[in-house]
Amino acid sequence: MEYIISEIRNWIDESVFFYPLLLSLFSAIIFYFFFSVLPQKRQRKNIKDHVIYLIERILFHIMFIIQDSVNKNIDQFTIRSKDLTSVQLKEATIGVDLNQYVKNTRMNKEGRPTKVAEAVVGHIQENNRLSELIFRYIIHLDTKLVEIINEALRNSMNESLTNYYKSNMARVRDETQSNVKRDMSIYSDHLYRYHITYRKLENWLFKKYPNHKHVLRRKYFHFFSDKLELKKGIKIAAKLQKYEDYQKEAVIFLIKGYAVTDKLKKAKKIAKKYIEKGLIDFNDIEITFKYDDKHKDFDLEKLK
Repeated sequence: MEYIISEIRNWIDESVFFYPLLLSLFSAIIFYFFFSVLPQKRQRKNIKDHVIYLIERILFHIMFIIQDSVNKNIDQFTIRSKDLTSVQLKEATIGVDLNQYVKNTRMNKEGRPTKVAEAVVGHIQENNRLSELIFRYIIHLDTKLVEIINEALRNSMNESLTNYYKSNMARVRDETQSNVKRDMSIYSDHLYRYHITYRKLENWLFKKYPNHKHVLRRKYFHFFSDKLELKKGIKIAAKLQKYEDYQKEAVIFLIKGYAVTDKLKKAKKIAKKYIEKGLIDFNDIEITFKYDDKHKDFDLEKLK
């Protein structure tokens, strides 16, 4: 070993060209790693997180384009979890007038109840804005994602309904009145295409980033729509509880999941642990059972 070290020192002392060259090369590699590779890696992660957030928002607005266009027979959980047919959407849009108030009353920016055409056009315009933001990162985007977003942008309902809303809606005494009666059934095929786009975009997200916290949360919400089996919902919630943003709701979900699958010891253990930590209280557990039609009659005394 000493001989090897001695030879290396001799080579360094005698080398006029190669040692300085190797030293410069090593310094360049270190510089490149710390000032190029690491910053680019951080940038890619930030871009990924932001793009996932924007996709989540686009999915949200597509869901509401459909929900605000149909009657009470189809709710957002059905839109999220069921594969709807064009016939179902046709039936659900008959009688939903463009000038009636949305079924879940919301106020617009001017303090008036929002009407169907106004609400749907608003979601379309917001999706256009979000898509522009995503396309700023076009060089980082998967080609399949670009294709799916373009599919949403090319839905001919976007231009047709927006033009109708602008040309046929007139403000009268702070109310938006339609000159012509028209219901959303004429757009049922367009809504069906939106539903297909929603499925494609969500499936792309699940496949591309299966363990990202926002994607896990989206999967977790499917449980409430009965799309996932209960055991899968529990597995997702177990992963989700590691993230501070979603820890509380994931813990409550786990308590309920274990309780209704006869794993009371696990449910009580988790409940006790997080009640003592102050993350939840028993009222949180009561509420989650109260608004769950399937399990609202569960005996909560078993968890005490």
